[in-house]
Amino acid sequence: MINEQVGNKAGIKFAERRKWDTKSRLLASVDRARTLIGYEPHTPFEEGLKDAISWFRENWDGIQAAASFGPGMSSAVRTTTGRRLEII
Repeated sequence: MINEQVGNKAGIKFAERRKWDTKSRLLASVDRARTLIGYEPHTPFEEGLKDAISWFRENWDGIQAAASFGPGMSSAVRTTTGRRLEII
């Protein structure tokens, strides 16, 4: 589904499980949030996926700028445009 949304024609390459990867299958569920706080999703999965992909495309330059820093520079003190970045 994601490959289709982003136009990736390469397909999926399955790899051997890593040593630390001990879960045989992970499934996302809102059941606990529903029980604890009455959460009910209002956005269908496919629509949310499209929205997330669009957001990443629109914000990719900023994401790359925030994620990159030179050797020996701590991510906690790096700056862009002369201002200290706030860690949220």
